[in-house]
Amino acid sequence: MQPNDANFREHLARILLFSDQNASEALRNYRIATGMNPYSASSWLGLAQAQLILGNQSASLQATKNAVDVDPTTPSVAWEAANLFIITGQTDA
Repeated sequence: MQPNDANFREHLARILLFSDQNASEALRNYRIATGMNPYSASSWLGLAQAQLILGNQSASLQATKNAVDVDPTTPSVAWEAANLFIITGQTDA
């Protein structure tokens, strides 16, 4: 794994978010990951989670929409996106 690899940044962000509970550093790495690979729904969903934890509900909602736009048919993406939509009060989505 290389630091200039989007997968590396996504995995690092996941560790920072869930193990270290450092949402701001996770957010920074998720932003790098989505910048390197904007077609990764899991990176967008991680970004949405970090934004939500930091209280940025509108940014979380946009990242969730990006994840669904990138991968609208995978059940795990739909499930996680639906949970994030519900948390942000977007029950129609």
